[in-house]
Amino acid sequence: MTPGFLTPDDADAAIKDFTKIDMGDLFLPEAAPSGVAFAELIAELEGPHVRKIAQEKLDIDLRNRPTMTTVRSNSQAKDGRIHADASFKLATLLLYLNEPWSTQGSRLRVLGH
Repeated sequence: MTPGFLTPDDADAAIKDFTKIDMGDLFLPEAAPSGVAFAELIAELEGPHVRKIAQEKLDIDLRNRPTMTTVRSNSQAKDGRIHADASFKLATLLLYLNEPWSTQGSRLRVLGH
């Protein structure tokens, strides 16, 4: 995990800007248009700084590799089980912005496949 990836204020702004989705599933960010703070968060997640963090933590080369970002608002009972996504995925980054959050700031979780 990367403690302090977002400040508490940035996390609060992103949460407030996120369009709530009344169903469980994954959606592309453009399918759930949100505010500026959430769009900035998505841009940061897809940017070079986060890519560098993932490369260093997982010791893999992600240069010239595509990213795929999805969002969700509600979880389903089947969510959260350990599973293999697609064989073409090299890494999965999960950012949880749940309220209430028991620690200051947020956590970025980096998983290798």
